[in-house]
Amino acid sequence: MADSIFLDNDSTGFGYSAAVFSFPAQPTTEASAHGFSGTTVQIGQVRASGRVFGFELGIVNPALSASGFVSGTVDCDLLVNGSSILSTKPAFAMVATSALVVRGSTNGTSAANITFPVINTASAAVNPGDQICVTFNARSVGSAAAGAAGHGLVGYALIRPAAV
Repeated sequence: MADSIFLDNDSTGFGYSAAVFSFPAQPTTEASAHGFSGTTVQIGQVRASGRVFGFELGIVNPALSASGFVSGTVDCDLLVNGSSILSTKPAFAMVATSALVVRGSTNGTSAANITFPVINTASAAVNPGDQICVTFNARSVGSAAAGAAGHGLVGYALIRPAAV
């Protein structure tokens, strides 16, 4: 399936059409990263055949380690009609020091605590009526709470419609 393109006046002479499905920072809040773990949120319905070609996750602050708190990872899965299309889920792992508690994204920020998403191209095709959802997972392991909870999770999926 060929991607839909449009002519423009930039140096390449064309661009690609794209639909953006964004989702807000509901699952992780200022108070806690773990209140909505496992929550599936619908972010849109596909209107034209095409393929998912991008998925980004951003976070205002990842969780901060504390004595006895050994893991505080936040990740997200992208689903089409309830089935994951990611080979690797984007994730933000807990950081060890307050100096590392900085906003980041899975599309351009290079940091040790970030896992970048990988879309399974064999599962990325979409058709009109398909439901696009995300499922959030915030995990904490250990005998104590985080030094500071992660918060401010946002993101979007990009779908490129097929040429007609």
